[in-house]
Amino acid sequence: MFRGVHPVHYEVASCPPADGGGGRGGRGRRRPPRPPGGLRRGLLPLPPSNAGAPRPRRDSLAGGRLRIYALDYLGQGRSWPPGCDDGFSPAEDGLGYSADTWVEQVEDFVAEVVLDGRGGPGAGEGKGKKRRAHLLGNSVGGYLSAMLASRRPDLVESLTLVNATPVWGLNLPGWDGRLPAPFLPRVIGRAGFDLIRNPDVIDKYLDSAYVHRAAHDGSHPDSF
Repeated sequence: MFRGVHPVHYEVASCPPADGGGGRGGRGRRRPPRPPGGLRRGLLPLPPSNAGAPRPRRDSLAGGRLRIYALDYLGQGRSWPPGCDDGFSPAEDGLGYSADTWVEQVEDFVAEVVLDGRGGPGAGEGKGKKRRAHLLGNSVGGYLSAMLASRRPDLVESLTLVNATPVWGLNLPGWDGRLPAPFLPRVIGRAGFDLIRNPDVIDKYLDSAYVHRAAHDGSHPDSF
């Protein structure tokens, strides 16, 4: 629960699965139990804006001592304030979806979930040894990772940036880039995203983007 009010969806994958099953947590689900003592490294991939939490494949973790956390930013994916209404609900009063909010959210998540010892890495490590998380940031996730590493270096063990967004925000009259946007940018932005998320558009993009065509088996548009 971000700020004690807003439900945050996240998922967990580890090898071997720490809970003997799906390894999922968050939003009404029980917390995953402590991992085995040898499972010490926690990786948090931070996705681009509007992409939703990455879905880690457990077969890619075989043989490792790694626990991967996948997080939806507030206002995206499955992380929404209760009763949200496009920015007009009581729960959203004064709440802006922006990099500032998400950095705070990620900071709390790393401290309270990834590193707090209740399902995070480091259980069984020697006393006094400081636990830190490995961050992998893509696009705006790279911006958030860099901001968190600068703000709280005590939480970050390593930082990997992929196509990191260098800045956040806008300098337009009447709008600084926080969401929900004012009426006109909202209408234009919604039309653009409706086009981008069209399954035919996604399918054509993936068909062009994949170097190995066999890897594009037609199952990706639904997940996107």
